[in-house]
Amino acid sequence: MNIGLRGLLFLLATILFIVAAVNNDNFTDLVAIGLAIFAAGFVVEETGFGKHLGTRRVG
Repeated sequence: MNIGLRGLLFLLATILFIVAAVNNDNFTDLVAIGLAIFAAGFVVEETGFGKHLGTRRVG
């Protein structure tokens, strides 16, 4: 299974949205951070930084 940087950012955003749903004290802060990370997942894909994450085996 190969999860790139985009997948990790989307997973982190999902976790933040779940925490925001449970936590009423910092709801708006967590949602704002989650939306920023969600948008960063799209930016990473467009810039090409998320294509080669990790080590590559040759041979």
